[in-house]
Parts: sequence; structure tokens; C-alpha cells
Amino acid sequence: MLTNYLVAANLKNGDIVRLKSGHYTAKIAPVSFGNITLTISGGYAGTDDDKLDENYPYSDIDFANYKDSNTTVYSFFLCKAKAGYSLTLERLQLRGARSAPIYKLNAGALHLSDCHIISNGWRNYTSSHSNGGRGIHAENGSLTLSKCKIAYNGMYFGSGSVTAYSDHGYGLYLNGTSTRLTDCTFIGNGAKISDEAPVASLRGGGRGVAIYATGAKVNAEKCDFICNRGALGSYSGTASNQAEGGIVVFVGNCNGSTFTNCSWVANQNLRDVQYNGNTYYGGVLTLDMSSRDYTVSVDKCTFAYNITDSSNAAAGIDVRNGTLNLSNSIFAGNKARDGNTLGVDLVVRTNGTANVEYCLFSSKGNTNITVEEIGEDKGILSMKGIVEGEAELATDKATASALVKTRTKKPYLVYDPEKIDEVLAFDVHARSKGGRWTADGFLKDKVHSPSIDAGDPDASYGGEPKPHGRRLNLGRYGGTEEASRSRPTGLRVMIR
Repeated sequence: MLTNYLVAANLKNGDIVRLKSGHYTAKIAPVSFGNITLTISGGYAGTDDDKLDENYPYSDIDFANYKDSNTTVYSFFLCKAKAGYSLTLERLQLRGARSAPIYKLNAGALHLSDCHIISNGWRNYTSSHSNGGRGIHAENGSLTLSKCKIAYNGMYFGSGSVTAYSDHGYGLYLNGTSTRLTDCTFIGNGAKISDEAPVASLRGGGRGVAIYATGAKVNAEKCDFICNRGALGSYSGTASNQAEGGIVVFVGNCNGSTFTNCSWVANQNLRDVQYNGNTYYGGVLTLDMSSRDYTVSVDKCTFAYNITDSSNAAAGIDVRNGTLNLSNSIFAGNKARDGNTLGVDLVVRTNGTANVEYCLFSSKGNTNITVEEIGEDKGILSMKGIVEGEAELATDKATASALVKTRTKKPYLVYDPEKIDEVLAFDVHARSKGGRWTADGFLKDKVHSPSIDAGDPDASYGGEPKPHGRRLNLGRYGGTEEASRSRPTGLRVMIR
């Protein structure tokens, strides 16, 4: 058993552990790593050389929903390294843990590269658990994820009452941890995407089903948040079952957090996130920091086809407290249930500020953008270089809308679970008469997105393929090799 091996290995500072590719089980107490720097790499053809398995270059660690006789839930990798020490995990797939398979404490560093954290936290016994995180729980120090997949992590309590707000961050729970995410994917965290509606035994829905950051600076680049489902909880209307919602949520001091070339696509908040008049977190990105002076910057991102089942929350960004600097981004086809009184793309609450430059909305009207005003208190919004119109993405608005089911009871809006594979395949590359990127090469379209060559005229466009119009494209692929090409211009002379 893998746990026995790691304990018996008497690991020392600087050691590198190589695991053969294949399947491992881990069903006893966790392996605790203290003040040593250690690397554990998976996916090798053999442990005596550095050749990866060509067929499956991963080591799959299955926790099989293990608990001991006292229903204690274990995190397998317990990283307690202090400052100056680190734990590095490479090419591991961690799945089936009832709690987070990785639990990080203290001021040391945790690095993950090409790891898959999948289907953890689905524990079906009655037990309150006050620690957030079903994929990774991190406190203090630093966390780096590169080319990782955080998917289908959630929480199932079975029957019985649990404390509301007890769990946040089903993908990542970050408490004071400086975090860098590069080329990572967050898919299906929260409520199971195979369920049309959460059942009554799904309780205590927490904040930030993909990421919950409290006092943590997060810098993300080329990350995608797809079909995560927020606002878990029963629909009984009792306080102990009240959901809070949100896909990525920032609270406390998260000053200086950034998202660059990221996308939020087909995420869902599945119920009315309100209890006794108190609005909780909705939207795919929520800022509720402890000062208006704290900033989160979002540049070259796409927010498309997200839905909210709430009458009082955005499907896109909700700025409750803090300052949002939003630039060169696309909002397309986000949808709210009938009766929603707020902007579907952007809501700026009374303690919030939003500086919006060179972004595309279908409209600048109140149905898309709302600035809250209560008495003398009012949110602050500045806008510059805004483009209005349909985004004309590869997956168009009509195709996405056709996959949304309208129900007569909560949730009123939900993506059809029987067609979820189509939802997961949504493509948000901009259509272009000059050619848009596909896996098989650039494809010319009959329509041309207004997001092309609409970015900040002073921003760099150097990573875009020619013809690039000498101006940045908006959205997830702006400034990259996957940017859509500019419209053909000039005369074509043929000499025979």
C-alpha cells in the first residue's frame, strides 16, 4: 500500500520519490511531511529510470472514500513544511477522498504540476466538518499549480443537520496562502452536474465552489472555470440549510489578485441565493473584501453562458466590497431567471468600485450592468472604450440557450444534465472572417466578432497570429497564438 511505503522510506531533505504509473490505494492515516524539501513524481515506466510511461504517465491514488471506525476523514498528503521548505507533487491523480486529499499548513511552499484532483469530498455519512476545501485545503505559505485539473469535487452529507457556512472552496480553499495558478482547469466542482436539482440532503452550501480565498492573493493565468455549480443547499428555507453560492469568491484582504487570459463558461448558481432578505454570494466572480482599497484585476477574460437561478445576483461578476479593474474582456450570453432585478453581467454594490475599460457587453443598460444605490450610498462605476453587440463566439448564444432547461420550481434554470457533454464542449473562440483557431487549424467564418481588434490600443498584441490588425483582441485568447485573425483587408491582385 502506498502509505506504508512512504512512511517506511524514511524520507530525507532533498529526496525525490518516483512512482510507477498505475493504480494505488491509500486507506490509512495520512503521510505528514514536515521540515524537508521533497518531490514526489508519478507516471514512470519504472522507478529506477527517468522514463515516463508512454501510455499513461500518471500515478492514480484512489482513497476509495476511506474513513476509520470513528468516521475520521483523512487528508493523505499533510504538508506542514515551514518557511524555506517545500513539497512538490508531479503527475499524480488523487481521487475518492472524503476530505481534501491535500492539506497544507504553515509557511512553507506546496507545488503541483500536471496533477488531477478529482471527485473528492463526496462523503455520504452524517458529520459536520468545519474545514473548507474538498480538493486542496491551504493555509499560509505559498501554493503553485501548473497544468492541473481540479474537477468534480463536492460535498454530500446524507441525512442529518449540519452547520450552515461550514464548507467553502470545494476546489481550492485558500486562507492566507499566496497562490499562483497557470494553465489550470476547474470543472464541475460543487453540485453534481449529473443532477438536475440538488436533493434536500445537500446542505450547508458554502462560498466559492471552485475557489474560496480569504486573505489570500491569487494570480491566475490561462485558467478555465467550466460548469461549476454553486449555491448548494436544500430548498427548505431554514437558516441551517441556506446556501451562499458563488464560483470564485474573495473575502478579507486579497489585494493584488489577478486573472489574465481566463474564462468562466457555463457555470451555474442553482437556487435563489437569499434568506430572510439577506443576499449571499452569486455570480462566477465575487469580491467581498474588507476594504474598497483592495483590488482584483481581470484582463483578457471571457464570461460566457453562465446562469443564475437568483432574483438578486449577477451571473457574471458581483462587486460587493473592493475594487475591480476589468479590461479587454468579453461578456456573452449570461442568463438570469425571469424576475432578476440586477444586471446579468456586472453588479457593483454600494461598497464596490468597478473600473471597466475596453470590454464587450451585449448592452450597457441595466439588464446587463447595475450600480446599486441605497440612500446616499452608491457603487462607483467608470467605463471607457466599451463595445456593445453580440460576441459571435464559436458556440453561439442560440446553441447555449437551447441547452438550458426552464423549470417551474427551484432551480428554475439549469443546464440539461442529459446534454452535459455538449455544455462541457462550449467553444469561446471568436468567430472571424479572417479565421478562428481550431484544433485542426484556422477556420474562416461567415460572421466576424466585434471583439476582434477592439482591445486597449496601447496594449500588446504581439502574441497574436497575423493578420492581427495591430490591435489586441478581447477575451480569453486575446494576445495569444489562439487569437482570432483580423478581417482581410486590401486588394488582391492575380497575375496570370
